[in-house]
Amino acid sequence: MTQHRINALLHFPPDYEVPEGCDINIRVQNITNRTVPILHGIWGSNTLPSARPINFGVSVDSNLNAVGSRYVINVKISHQNTALLLDIEREFHWAGGDHDADIYLSPVGYIAVEKTWMPRIGYPADSKLYVKLIEPVSDENDETLVCEGVGLTGEPNFYLKYDPSMIKPGRLYTLVGSFETYGQRRLSLGLHPAKLILKPNDVVHLADFGAST
Repeated sequence: MTQHRINALLHFPPDYEVPEGCDINIRVQNITNRTVPILHGIWGSNTLPSARPINFGVSVDSNLNAVGSRYVINVKISHQNTALLLDIEREFHWAGGDHDADIYLSPVGYIAVEKTWMPRIGYPADSKLYVKLIEPVSDENDETLVCEGVGLTGEPNFYLKYDPSMIKPGRLYTLVGSFETYGQRRLSLGLHPAKLILKPNDVVHLADFGAST
């Protein structure tokens, strides 16, 4: 049996302040076979580690797992029984040996956006990335723009900030992305998450911790 370690490095937005006295629970599943996910481990504590990013170690047995095996991690952090994070699973894979995997968390008021695909076309190294948060309405052809953010395609991660007071409980929202090519033409790109519920129906209130003004 040869054990290897993946250091799942849990990142918060740079301008987000985590309140003191939080609980944390982490669940990891092996989804190499997506039709039959396997629980890999569960961990919880009533003390949040002080180091940033938070380092959560995942052990991998090379006799049971092939290089490229895929995992999802779901992190829940609460403060006085109020959820601080959106319920978004993040995927990572075992690249072989011991290595780090960066996981970007989405506190309430922020969405950690990942690029899942881009058209194979030339674009400037400093081309702009545009992300819109859309609220669909009753008419399938109509929608409301909640917010829009701009970043760079070369950045490893991007945080879209939104106003939690504008979010409706139980409503499914959509993320739409595009990037700027030569000639300032915009092309669509794939994002994760593509659709998400930002405020569940059963949540009475979600504190807007850490949103800077």
